[in-house]
Amino acid sequence: MRRLLLFDGLIGTAKFLYSKNINAVNYENINQQTVTGTLSGPDNRSTYPNLGLASVAFNNVSRINNKITALYYLTSTDKGYSYSATASIEYPLRRGFFLKAAYRLTERL
Repeated sequence: MRRLLLFDGLIGTAKFLYSKNINAVNYENINQQTVTGTLSGPDNRSTYPNLGLASVAFNNVSRINNKITALYYLTSTDKGYSYSATASIEYPLRRGFFLKAAYRLTERL
C-alpha cells in the first residue's frame, strides 16, 4: 500500500494484490451429464441437458446414475490466478470525518 500526500491535504492510496495458484484443488462432478452447449455472454459458461428444467426432472436429466447425488473427483492444479488493483483519494474533514472516493478492478481465472 502506498499513501501520497497530494495538494491541499488530499491523501492518495494505491494497492495491487496478485495471487497465483501453486497447489489448488480442482474438483469435477463425474456423475453429471456432459456439456451440451455454452451460454452467450462474456464468460461462455457451459450448459447441460437440464437447462430450463426444475426439481425431479432436473435431477433425472442431469445425473448419469440417479442413485448417486454427486460423485466428485479431486485433483491438484497449479492453474489459475487473481489480481486486484485499488486506487483511492480521501480528504480529511473536522472531528475525524473524511470524504473518500475509490475504484477497484478485480480479475480472476
